[in-house]
Amino acid sequence: METYKRRMPVLKLESGACTVYCKIKLLPEEDILSYGLDEVYKIDWDVNGGIDWGCVGIAFSGAIAKLSKMLSSALQGDFLDTFTPDDDENFEIELFKEEDTNECVMLLRLFLDPCYSYDNISLYFDEKDINALLVYCQLFEGKLDKSDKIVQQYYDLGIFQGD
Repeated sequence: METYKRRMPVLKLESGACTVYCKIKLLPEEDILSYGLDEVYKIDWDVNGGIDWGCVGIAFSGAIAKLSKMLSSALQGDFLDTFTPDDDENFEIELFKEEDTNECVMLLRLFLDPCYSYDNISLYFDEKDINALLVYCQLFEGKLDKSDKIVQQYYDLGIFQGD
């Protein structure tokens, strides 16, 4: 199956208060070589189309698979620890069970300046968005193809945008 690491769509997530856009992409080879690794990813976050987190989210090989496994386990009722990319403290994802509804909830924390403070924007997402992020990670890893029905549904709903 084809991998889309260099041509991923943008993922649109909806919290109660705002829209968050996410894009995972493989860094160019010349940038990867500076890390001395096979693969290095950049994860861009954009809140409400205005606050750009373009420098956020350097993750090394295997980080997306780790996130994918964590999302899948949480949706099945097994809750794991918080996900933070390997060499990055600019964001973290926490999954937990909502006590009132027993539904899985995702908390995304975007740190404003992790070097100098713990100030962050915290956004909550429901199972619909957790599923969308899981499918997005599976597309990135090559476990799903853009022609797969679930991927096409996300394109039709506007959750996946562009290439």
